[in-house]
Amino acid sequence: MGKIHEPEPVKLFMGVIAVSDEFIEKAEEYALREWGAVDIRSEIIPFTFTDYYEKEMGKELKRRWFSIEPLMSPGELADIKVETNLIE
Repeated sequence: MGKIHEPEPVKLFMGVIAVSDEFIEKAEEYALREWGAVDIRSEIIPFTFTDYYEKEMGKELKRRWFSIEPLMSPGELADIKVETNLIE
C-alpha cells in the first residue's frame, strides 16, 4: 500500500499569445509580480501554427514561452489557472 506524502513542488511555465510584443511583456511583468522571477524565456516568435485565435485576437499573433524560478505547490495551480483566465 502506498504512503501518503506531500506532493513534490512543480515548475510553473506559461505560453503567451498576443498581437504585440508590448502585451507579451506586460503579461511577463504581471507573472513576475505575482509568482516570482522569470528564469527562462523564449524569443518572441510568430504564432502561425493555427488560425484558431484569429477571430478573437486578430492576425499576425506572436508567442513567447517562459517559466517562473521558484518551485511551487501543485495545489496552487488551479488558482493560478483561474487568475490567468481572468487576465485573458
